[in-house]
Amino acid sequence: MNIISDYIITLMQNIEIILEKKAFDCYANSHSSVSTSFRKENKKIIEFDHVKNTFNDIRDKIKSITKNEYQFIKQCEDYFDYNSPEEIVGSSPNEFPENSYFLPVDKTLLSMLKYQPFVTRILENIQNQHTAAEHDDDLMFSIRNGHHGNRLDQDTLLIQLYLDDISLTNPLGSKRDLHKLCMVYFTLEDIPDECRSKIDFIQLVGICESKFLKVKSHYI
Repeated sequence: MNIISDYIITLMQNIEIILEKKAFDCYANSHSSVSTSFRKENKKIIEFDHVKNTFNDIRDKIKSITKNEYQFIKQCEDYFDYNSPEEIVGSSPNEFPENSYFLPVDKTLLSMLKYQPFVTRILENIQNQHTAAEHDDDLMFSIRNGHHGNRLDQDTLLIQLYLDDISLTNPLGSKRDLHKLCMVYFTLEDIPDECRSKIDFIQLVGICESKFLKVKSHYI
């Protein structure tokens, strides 16, 4: 709900900026309480037709975003640096099609690290952990504080990968194991503790059918 309300507020702020650009100066007479003389006040006004046309344009833009999947993805790529997942064919030509999808970690990291305050918080967290570990040898916040972790450069980012199976059917039904997907995620170990449990900092890497992954592992 907070995310939705923040987006609505951002939309209203942008509308306010657009309307302000279309407004024009209007000088009106204002009666002064100090004397009987009149003084000129500079006010911004906008014609109702301009307001109506502005809202019509915004409504049309919003509709066009979700008009079809291609338009939606195109808008995300142009304005949010969205990267479409790469399709990986895991079956032979004579087998039933088995596809999985992969999102390059480097592209995701580039999008995340474009936000300078986020980078600053990561570097500060690394330094704070290093300082705390120096004062107490029993403390270990990450692999950096271990024997092998001491060899890592301070500018190196630690990435943690993990798997999670999800079921697309009723978990209590007889077909609960027929349609399972294996999800691969990654998260940065160096982010502050208060951010670790937030979904925004858990990034998807890949997705495939669980049975496909098990079969391939068996052959390996």
